[in-house]
Amino acid sequence: MNNKQYSGSYKNLVNAAATGNVCTLPCCILGIFCATNGGGGTIQLYDSATTTTIDPLTAAIVPVAGAYLPVNMSTEAGLYCVLTGTLNVTVVYAPS
Repeated sequence: MNNKQYSGSYKNLVNAAATGNVCTLPCCILGIFCATNGGGGTIQLYDSATTTTIDPLTAAIVPVAGAYLPVNMSTEAGLYCVLTGTLNVTVVYAPS
């Protein structure tokens, strides 16, 4: 049994204007909670400490409002998120 506990952080992103860095250090992405999705909004995750989209971690994800999506993925550089549409999400992560 794995009893490791993560000391996590979070960042709330609202709409496409919130596109940006979540963490500028290597981290473990624990999950994404979607509070609202106004219809077809997406989030895409990139392994980047800056604002580059060279190293995608996922394809575009269409999150379901009111749902938590466990991700359990690590980055090597940092975490950059790109949002489209009308979306309110909280990204939960733990710096490595």
